[in-house]
Amino acid sequence: MRHLTLFFLLASFGNTALAADSHTGSESMRASNDDRVNDYNRGIVEAIRNARNRGERDRVLMQTGNETIFNKAARPGEGVDFYGTGWKFLDNLKQVSKNQCIPNLTILSHGWGSSRTSGGKGLPIAENSQQGFPVTGFYLDEQTREEELMQSYNEIISGINAALNSPETRERFKEVNGRDPTQADLVHVRAKMLQRYDPRNESKRNSGKRQIQTDAELLASLRLESKENSITMSDFKKAVKSGPFNKADVKFCSQCMIQVYSCNLHEDFVNEWATTTGCQIVYGTGMTSGTSDKQGDITLHGDHSSKDTKDANGKTIKVENSNTRDGQFVRVTPIKGTDKVITEKLGKTYTLFK
Repeated sequence: MRHLTLFFLLASFGNTALAADSHTGSESMRASNDDRVNDYNRGIVEAIRNARNRGERDRVLMQTGNETIFNKAARPGEGVDFYGTGWKFLDNLKQVSKNQCIPNLTILSHGWGSSRTSGGKGLPIAENSQQGFPVTGFYLDEQTREEELMQSYNEIISGINAALNSPETRERFKEVNGRDPTQADLVHVRAKMLQRYDPRNESKRNSGKRQIQTDAELLASLRLESKENSITMSDFKKAVKSGPFNKADVKFCSQCMIQVYSCNLHEDFVNEWATTTGCQIVYGTGMTSGTSDKQGDITLHGDHSSKDTKDANGKTIKVENSNTRDGQFVRVTPIKGTDKVITEKLGKTYTLFK
């Protein structure tokens, strides 16, 4: 009950604005929005309580990636649904929805890096997740899927080029082979590096098929993997849309919440997701880290990205116009029957509601 009280009290915190009409700033609009959020929060508490009373899952905990803090999020005896692709993420929700509506979806995931200067439009998949790859996530639309594919591809190629040209790579080659690498050797080493990032490399190796050798072949393999295993908001909408007999594949309760422990999400994706599901969503707009206490509560922290740092010699580096947004937590609450949401800034910390 302590968590329910904390959650209810949070309703009065933060700077509230109607996303589609935030320029008004009128006291009456803010009061009206506060009332809407408070009413919605009471509905969430009731939905969670009803699920508990019926012996249903009052929280669906979903995880991709392997972080120590993730393993501390589950309550004693609470199950965790793992996913490595967008379709697996959606399938997990479908399985739960066969028996109940979902009042609370909590997602533990690696997020987007600082190269996404306004945040990533989707939920990425961690490279070390269960049978997943960075390009197999959940994206806002086809354009975003392609943009994130190319972003990931360019980062992979940049990393390979840097590693190939590093003294450490050449020294390691000489240590193993007893000589300096030739240009042909470096071409071979580069191909091996490319293969490590090919999501289909293991199946190719096991079946004796030719492994990729070029950048273009890696891009083609990544694109095929993304098309087959990632989803867009359009796919998600099809799953939650109720038919004439209310046969939706994914069913959220009429008041519900989604908490996302992930770095650097874009508001366009979150706002669209909120109006699609009808759920209130809490997310981070920058680099996020987590800590746990003795009671098992997980508190998320928005890391300050624009503070000064020091170089290898201890000299202060003044950070100007940092590419990474400061970590801050935002809550969006959909307004039923509209495509609008109420946006609240919650500050630099947020405790996961359990």
